[in-house]
Amino acid sequence: MSRPSPAPDSITTLPAHLDAQAALRREAHDWMPYRVDQCSYARGPLRQRISSCRTCGTEDAPVGVCDACAVSCHAEHDLVELFTRRDFTCDCPTSHRARCALLGAAQPRNTGNTYGRNFLGEFCRCERGKRYDPMDEAESMIECLACQDWFHESCLNLQDPCNPIPADTDTSSTTSSSTIESPLLPSTAYAHLVCSGCITAHPLLQRYAGTQGWCMVVPRENVDPAAAPEWAERWDVIGRREPSPPSSTKRARSPHGSPLVKRPRLSSSSPTATPPTPTSAAPKPCTLPAPNPLAQRILASFAASAAANADAAVPPSSSARARGDVFLLPSARENICTCASCMPDVQTLPFPLEDEPEYEPVEDSPGTLPCPPPPLVGFPLIPSPA
Repeated sequence: MSRPSPAPDSITTLPAHLDAQAALRREAHDWMPYRVDQCSYARGPLRQRISSCRTCGTEDAPVGVCDACAVSCHAEHDLVELFTRRDFTCDCPTSHRARCALLGAAQPRNTGNTYGRNFLGEFCRCERGKRYDPMDEAESMIECLACQDWFHESCLNLQDPCNPIPADTDTSSTTSSSTIESPLLPSTAYAHLVCSGCITAHPLLQRYAGTQGWCMVVPRENVDPAAAPEWAERWDVIGRREPSPPSSTKRARSPHGSPLVKRPRLSSSSPTATPPTPTSAAPKPCTLPAPNPLAQRILASFAASAAANADAAVPPSSSARARGDVFLLPSARENICTCASCMPDVQTLPFPLEDEPEYEPVEDSPGTLPCPPPPLVGFPLIPSPA
């Protein structure tokens, strides 16, 4: 008895099959253009992309893994993509639940890594963040430069917190985008966010809050909410101007290229003169700005409220209030005062004055990857500039 012939639509030729496999490899390379056979553990603490593995980690002992281990060792696990983390060493070779397929032998536990709620899949300071689901989240989130936590725009008062973007909103559609209000401060207008919790924890940051280049969202004074229904009509942004660069002590150069300095007159009785005794450099002047009174009142109120409700999250439906989050303009960090008086506080800042280079694994060619790995858990974020 002869076997039935397959339907024409189910027949796949060898060239078509090879083309399909090549397309899959290209898709995999677009998602992960690097080699996935080299764990970054041996390189020590790095500024690198990290994913939290909730399958291998626990609440008391989180596990963060590099991109290579996320694909080679944890592809079937519950992963949360955390994007870039500073001074982080891959935990995969130190995990006791799954042996690293790239290094093999177990390595000592990392003691220098810093973990937080993000490793458990919790974000922001609102109730939505506690039950975060990347498939339902429609609102953009912004990373704090200091603690590296992520916050909703509405929880930062950039959008109306009493009217957050619904979870089922398709932000990619033209119709939905036209109905969503623009944030008070667009993401292209600032370089970094420092959340109010990090601001109030450091005296130097609290001093800069609300000054030029250190923007803060504040309520407008003498505005009747009934007469100003729009969020942007009731709130304003202070500190929008870029700070002036510190004054230089160098002299201007002459048109001929040499500095404009006075030279000692040569003695008529001697062909040469004794060179002047070098004097010590003048101390660097302090450029610390005067505190912004409104910003200081807001931060004091936030600190008192946080102390009284240490374990309470801020629900998105609560009445809006100023929280003291600060948005740094591009030149804010480079203009932080580093005089002798301010330097001790500068050295304890919870972030570097300049971004470290980000570690990137060796780039791979599209033809050497196997089938595409499953995508990591992701969400619509606005990353901190490198």
